[in-house]
Amino acid sequence: MNKSIITPLLTMIFMLSACGGGGGSSSSSNNTSGTGNTNSTENTGGTNTTAGGTLANPTTLEANKKYSLVTNTFYNYFTYSGNDQDILFLKANYDLPFNINQRTRCAANWMAYPTTFKVYDNTGSAITGECTEAFTFRFDKPEQIVVQLPLSDQGNGELFTAVVNRNSAIVNPTGTSRSPSNPATISSTNQLNQNSFYNYFKYSGKAGEVIHISILLDAPLTTKQKSRCSAAGRYSYSTGFIIYNDSYNSLIGVCGTELTYRFNSDDTYIFNFNFEGAGNENGGGIGTGTIYFESLGVRETYRDWETDRKSTRLNSSH
Repeated sequence: MNKSIITPLLTMIFMLSACGGGGGSSSSSNNTSGTGNTNSTENTGGTNTTAGGTLANPTTLEANKKYSLVTNTFYNYFTYSGNDQDILFLKANYDLPFNINQRTRCAANWMAYPTTFKVYDNTGSAITGECTEAFTFRFDKPEQIVVQLPLSDQGNGELFTAVVNRNSAIVNPTGTSRSPSNPATISSTNQLNQNSFYNYFKYSGKAGEVIHISILLDAPLTTKQKSRCSAAGRYSYSTGFIIYNDSYNSLIGVCGTELTYRFNSDDTYIFNFNFEGAGNENGGGIGTGTIYFESLGVRETYRDWETDRKSTRLNSSH
């Protein structure tokens, strides 16, 4: 859409919101062309969905709610007023997921490609865009944004939401278990959901502690998926996982299913696993499996753990 049109419309939106008359979930009544796929899969945060709004009257996003997406993108506009240090998590599930070629082209130049998410500030300028179904926006000041989901060729879908502020996911969790705002305590074995929005786990680690994570997928990653992920990153292809500290600052990302990692400090760590594309380069991978987790104890250095491991192997061979 032309920026000269977007700018005055967004200015009007923010002015109306300041007066208490803008946006709101009541805009769902304007959507008469269908409300998208409301079928519940696993842990979808409820079966009731709210439709998106228009550019002039976007639907106000609320934490821990589910919204419908439709192929008529005239209605896929949402707004959110964030506080300083808020982190907004959005996850779109489409009937027709991205295939590997679409992900590659979008990652190369999201401005020239119909992305999954576009975010505008109150001047009508595009702040950022996202080429995958998962999007995280971190507020560094109180601000209102408008989020557009411009895709029309991925079918209908659902939009999942969560909001945290600093380490609130740990000290004041809200919402459904295993969502970004309420990660579940990781166990020795954990079932992997196809919907990565509900694959968040936490663990209280010690400085110097070494952990081992291994994922057994029901549909293994293909050779092309492993190669593309290594080149562009785990979230571009939904074939990996990431570790955060308790405030969702990224520590390490993994392309693949194995990791041995040493914590640098006492903290509660958060893990998110996303294998939605696993085994299917044309989109819509199975994405399920089992997450195995174990602690190898505290080691003074990572080299100490490597030495202990080699010694154990030598002793066991005699």
